[in-house]
Amino acid sequence: MLLKRFAEAWVACLTMMVQGNLFELTLEHALKASKTGAISAIAFCIATAVFKVYDKVVIATIMGVLTALSDYMVHPTHFGPGWSEAAATGMVAAILCYLAERQKTQ
Repeated sequence: MLLKRFAEAWVACLTMMVQGNLFELTLEHALKASKTGAISAIAFCIATAVFKVYDKVVIATIMGVLTALSDYMVHPTHFGPGWSEAAATGMVAAILCYLAERQKTQ
């Protein structure tokens, strides 16, 4: 589960940092996204272990919030106000998490 959550946050962060233009990706972007992914995944695993969450929407929401918070802590925004990239990254991570959780039950 840790690797799956890391990947969701990593992809979301990487995509938002370059505003969807994957041709602009650099190793520095990947390293920053790795920090965001690691913090998010570890925090997610701890939170869901402590609170025993099973609902797909709640799981996705937790992942989105934790990704947004870790993205905000790891690096400054690349667009808009200081919180905007972190919020967008959190939303993308939540969507990816929800889709992964839906896939698990089908």
